[in-house]
Amino acid sequence: MSIKPEMSPVLARGFSDSCRVGRIEALRGFTPDIILVDRDHLSATRTSRALGLDGAFVEIFEKAEEALERSHRQTPDLAIFGLEFETMSGFEAASIFRRDLSTRHIPLLVLSSHDDAQSRAAAFSVGADCFLAKPCEDDELLAAVRSLGRRGRQLRYMEREEDVLLALAEVGGLGCLGMRGHLERTSRLARQFGRLLGLQTEDLLTLERAGLLHDIGKAGLLKEPASEEIDRVAARQHPLLSIRICSHLHTMQSVIPVIRHHHERWDGEGYPDGLKGTEIPYLARILQLADSFDALVSRNRDGGAYSAKWVLNHMAEERETGRWDPELVEAFVSFGGARLFN
Repeated sequence: MSIKPEMSPVLARGFSDSCRVGRIEALRGFTPDIILVDRDHLSATRTSRALGLDGAFVEIFEKAEEALERSHRQTPDLAIFGLEFETMSGFEAASIFRRDLSTRHIPLLVLSSHDDAQSRAAAFSVGADCFLAKPCEDDELLAAVRSLGRRGRQLRYMEREEDVLLALAEVGGLGCLGMRGHLERTSRLARQFGRLLGLQTEDLLTLERAGLLHDIGKAGLLKEPASEEIDRVAARQHPLLSIRICSHLHTMQSVIPVIRHHHERWDGEGYPDGLKGTEIPYLARILQLADSFDALVSRNRDGGAYSAKWVLNHMAEERETGRWDPELVEAFVSFGGARLFN
């Protein structure tokens, strides 16, 4: 159950005695949408009234769970949390808010009657962007809300990274039937293998992204090449086409070397740069195993699929011909690509 502010922001802006800088900003088109979670009704009403007079729309919730549900339905510009709630502490609620994919980007302001260092540290440890002790001066509260609210509004109009990646994977799927499925499975498999190898979170994320994007350049290849030779030469260009697309995304810079070199060979006979051995980026050596495994178990050139057991044996044999990093392919086969894949 949500409690609406006693005075609507539209009516509040009509009172001349409440004209402030914040209201002028609101008239210029910025009306922050705020959720306020606080079981202290008097404190919540006072905060809501101050923010409403400054041009904000504030929706009050007594329970954090209801505020989270509202945020899933309609993303606010800012979330304000009290210290304690009816069924979970304010710090627990803030932590859940930060972990949820749909709310983790929303600026978070914590209001608390506890002004000790331990409470402040706890608030920041769970992801609070700002901490104010209650009761706080209106000017201090409004300044924090204006700043955080503007940032929240800007973030609302930015596409989530996960959605951008899936959209790009969809583009890759336009070039070949079943491509998107291959990209998603390769992404999952590469991340799972990386986790078994003990990689850090940042590297796991890079593998996941590279798996989704490594073949999107195939969407730019000719559907019906003039000859088999032209087809072979063109196919070798797809890593370069893929990184050309990714180069426009500043958050994707770490995946570029992984994508560029996922078709290199340990013996130096791969492409596009003919790198050899440890010259090939470590993450690219991991991705190429996941990529090859999924490609073979999903579909072969005759339209059928090889068994996971056959593929693992085949990859082990290819280690002797110089295709793979010997240690990595041994680990991949030992862990069991089939188990990872499933």
